[in-house]
Amino acid sequence: MIFFEPLMKNFNRMLLNVPLTDNIRAYNVALGDMTGEAEMFVETENNGVSCSLLEPKLHLIQYPKIKFHSIEIVKVDKLDNIEFDRNNFNMINIDVQGYELEVFKGGKDTLNNIDIIYTEVNRDEVAYTPCYV
Repeated sequence: MIFFEPLMKNFNRMLLNVPLTDNIRAYNVALGDMTGEAEMFVETENNGVSCSLLEPKLHLIQYPKIKFHSIEIVKVDKLDNIEFDRNNFNMINIDVQGYELEVFKGGKDTLNNIDIIYTEVNRDEVAYTPCYV
């Protein structure tokens, strides 16, 4: 398994619960269709699981108790740039708050080995476009 978490606080919390081994790795990076940095909208009411590279839009109406109090600059890279043996993986579980298409654009080569994609889909636009730094 390979885990990706761009926010340092969430990444450190994840490391407390994920035993890193030769077969389990974790990266402190957001995945997308570019390499560089981007603004991430950060919330704390939902334990940081609703943080997003996309500016909240309908999300603010659907979940009014979740407030985005700050913005953090995070590292972004393409999935295809991350070094690992792609032959060992055939499934992706992805929950990136509406940013899935950009992750897939940055993982075109990786997707050649994927048989299963498990993700959440929203039919409404719940966020705005990302802001790259």
